[in-house]
Amino acid sequence: MTKCREIKNRIFMNKFDLLIIALACQGILSKYIYAHPPFGVPVAQAKTGSILMYYGGDVIDLILIIILCYQWYKATRQQINEEIYQLGK
Repeated sequence: MTKCREIKNRIFMNKFDLLIIALACQGILSKYIYAHPPFGVPVAQAKTGSILMYYGGDVIDLILIIILCYQWYKATRQQINEEIYQLGK
């Protein structure tokens, strides 16, 4: 495995780690808002907003996961093709 490939893999792993942390924080925040509405916000609106944030966030999370996995696939596929080409020379 080349040094460049190791660095790219590490970058993608860092992106995956950051995405997991963001997903967890979004879920925690929406549950906190549901249980403790912000000052000045009616309870019904806070609960509706937190439910929308919780379940709507899942849709956004899925889109982000698909985009990140596609970028990772595209980057690694290109590297594999280049290595196969180099072996054929």
